This record gives sequence, C-alpha cells and structure tokens, in this order.
Amino acid sequence: MGWNPLIEPGLAVQTNGTTSMKKLILISFCLIISNSVLFAQPSVVEIKKPEISDNYLDISKNIDAIIAENPTKALELLNNALDETDSQYERFNLIFWGLSFAYAEQGDYKNCLDILLKGQDEELYYPIWTGQRLFPSYAEKLQELDNYETFIKKNEELKLQDQSESVPEYIIELPENYSVQKSYPLFISFTGGFGSHIGLSENWHSSKLKQEFIVAHFQGSVCQGSFLKSYGRNNLSQLADMYNQIIKDYPVDTTQIILGAQSAGTYFTLKLAIDGLIPVKGISLAFPHIPRNLDFLNYQVLADKDVRISIMGGEFDFRRIVGTKEMSVNFDKNGIKNRLIIFSEKGHEFPDDFPHQLDLSIDFINTP
Repeated sequence: MGWNPLIEPGLAVQTNGTTSMKKLILISFCLIISNSVLFAQPSVVEIKKPEISDNYLDISKNIDAIIAENPTKALELLNNALDETDSQYERFNLIFWGLSFAYAEQGDYKNCLDILLKGQDEELYYPIWTGQRLFPSYAEKLQELDNYETFIKKNEELKLQDQSESVPEYIIELPENYSVQKSYPLFISFTGGFGSHIGLSENWHSSKLKQEFIVAHFQGSVCQGSFLKSYGRNNLSQLADMYNQIIKDYPVDTTQIILGAQSAGTYFTLKLAIDGLIPVKGISLAFPHIPRNLDFLNYQVLADKDVRISIMGGEFDFRRIVGTKEMSVNFDKNGIKNRLIIFSEKGHEFPDDFPHQLDLSIDFINTP
C-alpha cells in the first residue's frame, strides 16, 4: 500500500496494478474538472453601480456645448474636475471624452496625446481607429507625433489584457419600495456601437422606471476602451444569459419585458425579440442606427408576437433619420404597432426631456 497525496487524508489506494492506475487516473481527472469548475470565470456578472460625483455629472451633461463654445473654459473645468476625482470611470471620461477633444478642438494635438498618455499611466486605454473607420476625428493628427507608435502599442497591450478577463456585465436598479414578495416588469437598456452599463444608467432612467420597474443595464464583453465594450453580432446568447440570470435572481414578471436601446443597439433588441431569446413585450429606441442588412428583420414574427415599438429620432441625424422613417413605415405596412417622434434641432443624441419621453414610450407599449 502507498500514500497518494491526491487522495483525501484517511484514504489509501494500492499504487500497483492496472486497476489501481485506472482509479488514480479517474481520481486525478475528477480533481482537475472540480478545480476548473471551482475557479472558472463566470459567464455573466452582476456588478454594483459605482458612486458618481455630482461635479462629474454636471460637467458631463454640458461638456460638448462648452467645448464647442469655449474650449479654454472647457479645459479649465475638465482639468479641475480631473484633479478632484479618484474614480477611474470619471477619470477615463474626463480624459478621453473631455480633455482630448477639447485640446483637439484648439488644434493642440501635443497636449491631446499627452493627456491620453497620462491616462495610459493609470492603465486606461481608448477606442482609437484609423483608416476608413477613423475615430476619434483627431486620430489622424496624432499619427504625426513622435510618440504615437509607442502610445498605440501600449493601447493595444492594455486592450488585450482587459479582453483576456472580460465577461458580459450588468447593473441592476431596483424600484422604490422593492419587495421580493411582488413581481415586477423588467426594463433592459442596451448601448450603441460601444458603451458601458454605467453610462446607460446615467441616461436610461425615468419616473416610471424608478417607481415600477426592475431595470437592468447590459454591457458586452468585446473590449473597445476602458469602460467601453460592445456586444458582438455573434454574442446574442450572452445577452440571453444575462436575462436568464436576472429572472433567476429577481422577481420578474416575464410577460412584461421592455427593451431600450440607443443607436446601434437597435439591432440587438430587434434580433432578441425576433429570435425569441427574450420574451419581449415592447422596444423603446432612441436615435436608432438601422443596420444596412435587414434580412434578419422578420416583420411577421414581430407582428405575431404583438411587439410594440416606440422610436425617437432627431431631424438633424442626417445619416439615419431617413432609414428610421422607412423602418416605421414598414412596421405600419406589416401590422406592427409603433410610434415615431422626431425632435427638431436634434441629431444623433437624446432629446432634452428624455426621461419624460421614455415614460411616454412605456405608456404606448403598455396601452391595451
């Protein structure tokens, strides 16, 4: 008889002979499987919404207008806000969406790259694309600077590191006077081409959602920048997994599911409804981006399921508003109940009274 350290104390096995070897191999295999399950990365993760400072919220609401009107004032406000916060989420947005664009607006591309490098020192990385998919608009100018290649190389390294650990995440917001003894309608919000569940929570809120709904904000697993993820066209099952985990953990009325999406998130809401991966009652779309290939858009299925669709667009969203109107007309032709509201002097953006408009969309979806 011999002692095998893989076996629990108090157990012994014979270590010679074919039978004992089979037992050892089986036990070792079971231990490997057990450990892999124990330490396996979860398929979807719920995270707690982080605290966001009032100062950051005030600046983020108005920064685009301030940059356009007075870049110098914008730089002062943004740099002061950056000095006052330790939040990595706030710092990323202040550096990327704020300061880098403000410096670029002034033609100061050296400081634009320097502030991005400052963020990189904090392990932040950015959605930088060149060529036909140029983004941000100043990216081409950065290529002329001496340390651009080093910047891009590290940016890609940080992205790959984040990607290796990335899983779909969601944030849950519970209604006022929440009780596990009661079932609630569920509202799920989706980002556009890329975004974050934290950012969704800043925009997709309203009086009705706060009082009556369990609200979930979905973030994908395909890394584009710090706090910026996309879903990936082939990852619909991940979105369904998040939904299925939510209805296991919370008292959801599965006959009352509403999806909300902005921009390119339109595809995912329609596809989930058509494929039946989520039992969708209605969809609320804000400045939708209509996919070029509409072969997936099975109008008959949406009509048969009586999915109601509320659409909000901006008259100055020139690349998309024509497609938005055509989609609404096709919904009408195919017996799909829908409403289209077009806001004057708005482009690819939320209307100023979006929470109120969102409540009107919910009313439309819930009207018998």
